[in-house]
Amino acid sequence: MPVSTEKIQTGTPESAARRKPGGTISAPAGLGPLIREAWYVIAASEDVGRELSSITVLNEPLVFFRAEDGTPVVLDDRCAHRRFSLAKGHLKGDAIQCGYHGFTFDRTGACVFAPAVSGKQNFGVRHYPAVDRGPWLWVWMGEGAGDRADIPLPDEIEEVEHGFRGYTFNPCNYLMVHENLLDLTHLYYLHGPSVSSEEYANTPPKLLPAPDSRHVGYVRSVSGTSFKLQSIFCGADGSLKLTRTEENWSRGPALNFGWIKFERDDGIDEPVRPSRQMVVHAVTPQTETSTHQFWSFRFNEPLVVSEDEAADAIRKVFAEDIEVLAVQGRLIAEDTRTGVVENSVPSDVPGLRLRRALQRMAAAEKK
Repeated sequence: MPVSTEKIQTGTPESAARRKPGGTISAPAGLGPLIREAWYVIAASEDVGRELSSITVLNEPLVFFRAEDGTPVVLDDRCAHRRFSLAKGHLKGDAIQCGYHGFTFDRTGACVFAPAVSGKQNFGVRHYPAVDRGPWLWVWMGEGAGDRADIPLPDEIEEVEHGFRGYTFNPCNYLMVHENLLDLTHLYYLHGPSVSSEEYANTPPKLLPAPDSRHVGYVRSVSGTSFKLQSIFCGADGSLKLTRTEENWSRGPALNFGWIKFERDDGIDEPVRPSRQMVVHAVTPQTETSTHQFWSFRFNEPLVVSEDEAADAIRKVFAEDIEVLAVQGRLIAEDTRTGVVENSVPSDVPGLRLRRALQRMAAAEKK
């Protein structure tokens, strides 16, 4: 299969100052543009309660909590008076009172109290549509209310009971996280034979037909090789020969997910348990050069090892990813040379298709 060469996409960096909804944010050369017209995960639903929490998404500071009736509320975290963090204030019913001068904002963002001034004020802070879906709380960063049908999470995540979830912070552009998840040849070369195999790394992915322009997916199947980490999850000693078949998708800027199926290759007529797992990564850009990653591993049957033990093993793998992505992000940011190209091979094709999809989305937002 021929090797392809693709020039790095370029864009014009913009100020990190607040922008109106719907404005497209460009990224430095080679990085993914920040897309506003999308739903992004900001927290695990079970972690959101009556305490004020904060997060930055697309350079915008957000404060969030649950109203007394359980409804999630997300507002701009900067007080409309003197831009102090509302997350450092406190709740009065379903309103946030700023901890600096006492300005108070209801769940819609309207200012309902200002010192020495009577009545509701004609200013406030931005309100962001938010909804619980699957294990997470999602926020709409674009104009209007957003269509909940556009939340990219697959329905199947509700059907798989067993598993664990976590969070990882990546000091790099979100596209690097997506490409890391789409090109799993790195599993062997970065994480070693405990996670993958050379046979797996040398098996190219086969692209899948996409249901729309935001989807990029592939399938890959490898037989007769060891996946030590998966074997341990199944209670084996790590030498078990398996066939691994995976289907991996990215849905726009905010989600990567896939299914992995394992079958025995040792001639024993006994299924691997668990035989199927679903891996979901909610990818939320913090800034042009930093990314929140909320992840969930789900299994069709209980793990033989404890979920805590399995989660610790996964966190170790992600820590190795973070180290590489941090260096990669820094080197790209520091490289001011012109005419630099990236040389790509077949395993890069899903990531290249995602780049083009994101560029189309960014161009549509500029219209």
